Amino acid sequence: DAGLGIGATVMRAEDEPAYQVLYDDIESDEQFWNVFAALILAGATFGAFNLASRLVEAQRREIGIGMALGWSRARLAVRPLLVGAQIALLGALFGFLTGLLVMAALRPIYTSMLPLPVWHTDFQPGMFLQGAAIGFALPFVATSWPVWRAVRVMPVDAITTAHRSARSGLAPLLRRLPWPVSAFRRMPLGNVLRTPRRTILTALGIGAAITTLVATFGMMDSFFAAMDRNETELLGDHPDRVAVTLDGFALEVGPELAAVAAAESVGQVEPVLRLTGTMSTPGTEAVEVFLEVTDLGSDLWAPTFEEGGLEPDRSGIVIARKAAEDLGVSVGDTITLEHPARQGDGLAIVRTPIEVTGIHPSPFRFDAYLDRSVLASFGVPGLANALNVLPAAGSTPDDVERELFEMAGVASVQPVAVSATVVKDSLEEFTAIFRVLQLFVLLLAVLIAYNATSINADERARERATLFAFGLRLRRVVALETVEGVLIGLLGTLAGVGVGALVVRWIVVTVWERTMPELGLDVAVSGSTILAAAVLGVLAVAIAPLLTIRRLRRMDIPGTLRVVE
Repeated sequence: DAGLGIGATVMRAEDEPAYQVLYDDIESDEQFWNVFAALILAGATFGAFNLASRLVEAQRREIGIGMALGWSRARLAVRPLLVGAQIALLGALFGFLTGLLVMAALRPIYTSMLPLPVWHTDFQPGMFLQGAAIGFALPFVATSWPVWRAVRVMPVDAITTAHRSARSGLAPLLRRLPWPVSAFRRMPLGNVLRTPRRTILTALGIGAAITTLVATFGMMDSFFAAMDRNETELLGDHPDRVAVTLDGFALEVGPELAAVAAAESVGQVEPVLRLTGTMSTPGTEAVEVFLEVTDLGSDLWAPTFEEGGLEPDRSGIVIARKAAEDLGVSVGDTITLEHPARQGDGLAIVRTPIEVTGIHPSPFRFDAYLDRSVLASFGVPGLANALNVLPAAGSTPDDVERELFEMAGVASVQPVAVSATVVKDSLEEFTAIFRVLQLFVLLLAVLIAYNATSINADERARERATLFAFGLRLRRVVALETVEGVLIGLLGTLAGVGVGALVVRWIVVTVWERTMPELGLDVAVSGSTILAAAVLGVLAVAIAPLLTIRRLRRMDIPGTLRVVE
C-alpha cells in the first residue's frame, strides 16, 4: 500500500516448489501403481484362462454328450461359465482383502517418509469397488473364451476319448530332437513341447509376476546407480573434503579466509562462490541452476569432465548431461546464462552468452560450474561465500567441523560424505515401498505355479499312476514334475525380464521425467536383479510340485489306471 508504506509478497500454494513436487509425486505414484496393478491383473488373467481352458477340456466328453442329446450351446455353457464367475468373484474378494493389507503395510512407510501434519487414509469404497469390478471382469472374460470354443466343436470330436497320442502342437518336433536314451529323462521336455498353449499360458502368468519384480528391482537399480554416480562425483579424490559455508561474502585475500586457513585442523583451503541462475536456449524451457564458481583445475576438488575439457581461458561453463539434453546442446554450443553481476554500486540480473566447454556426470541437472577466472567479468573478482577444505595431516573431518563451527563468519560446516549418506538414507526409505510390493509378487508367482502344477497333477493322474506301476518311486516322479516346472519357469523368466526392462525404461523416461525433472536417472537393470528374477521364476515352479506330494502318496493306482468310457 503506497499510502501506508506497507508491502507484501503473496504466493499461491500452487506456486510453492514443495507443493508442486508433492502433488506431482502423487500423479507419478498413481501411474506407477497403475502399471503394477495392470501387470498383476495380467498374471491373474493368464492364470484364470489357463485354469478355465483345462477345466473345459476336462469336461469335453460331457459337453459332447450333451450336444449329442440335443442340448443347446447356451445351456451347455452355463455350468463352466458359472464356475468361472465363482472363481472371478472369489478372486475379487481376496483381492479386496489383500488391498486392505497392502494399505496397512504401506501406511507406516509413507508417514515416516513424508512427515506431513495430517494423513488421511480412510477407506475408499469407490476405488475398491472399481478394482473389484476389473478383477472380476478380466478372469470371467478369460473363462468365456475357452467355453465358447468348447461348445462349437462337433459332438463326435468332443466324445472321442482323450487318451490318444498327441499329434498337435510341437509334437512332431520331438522326433527330430537329439533325445537322451532314457524315456524318463525325455518326459519333462516332451510335456513342455507337446502342449505349447498350456506351456505359454503358464509361462506368461509367471512372466507377469517376474515383470513386476524386475520393474521394482530395476527402479531401485536406477536410483542407486544415479546416487552412486553422484557420490563418486561429489567425493572425488578426497572423500574427507569438508564444505564450509560463510555467513556472507568475503574476499579470498580477506581475514575470514585467512582465519580458516590458520586453523590447526585445516590443511588446504580453496574459495568458492555459489550463486543461482538460469540457463536457456532458443525454443527450450529455461533450466534453473546452482552455479558453483571454483577452480576447475584444482587438485582438491573439481568437476569431472565426461565430455569436453578445460579451455585455455577457462571462460566456459560445465553443465550436467541432463541439463544438456533438456537444452538440446553439446560441448561447443552456446547457451544464455542469466546470473547476478555487479553493476555500479549494486547487483543486477544479467544475461550472458556462454559456451558449454564440458559436461559432468552428476545426475542432478541443477549443478553447473564456472572457473573463478570469470568473476572479473561478473564485477566481483576474488569474491567467495563458501570454501572447500581438506583436513591437516593427523586431523579428521570431524576435527575440522568442531573447530570451524565456533569461528566467527562461518555459517555451516559439513563433510561432503555426509551429504551422500543423507541421500542414500532417503533412498532407502523410498525403496521400502518396493519391498512390500515384492512380497506380494512372490506370493502371486507361487500361486500361479501351484495352480498350474495342481492342474497338471489332475490331468496326468493316469500318467503318474503308470510311472508308479512301473516301479518309480515318489521322489523320482516329483523330480520329473520339478524339471518340467523349471523349464516353464525359465520361459516365464525370460519373458518377464525382457518386459520388465521395458517397463523400467518407460517409468524412468516418462513418469519420473515429469515428476523429478532435476534428476537424470540411469535406466539400469543389474545382474543381481536378473539373478533374483531367475531364482524367483524357477523357485516358484520348483517348489510347487512339493505341495502335491500328499496327493501322490494317497493315489489309488489301480483305480486311476482304469479307463471308464
